[in-house]
Amino acid sequence: MLFNSYVFILGFLPVVLVGFYYLADRFGPSGAIGWLLIASLFFYGW
Repeated sequence: MLFNSYVFILGFLPVVLVGFYYLADRFGPSGAIGWLLIASLFFYGW
């Protein structure tokens, strides 16, 4: 997955951003950091 691909811009990025803000609001910074860690591992694995 490239940064300029449609899969990244229209699929991955919106899901990660919505999840980040939702978890930051609900669980605080530790939930948001955990989400980013999982999303990063998924991105690099893709």
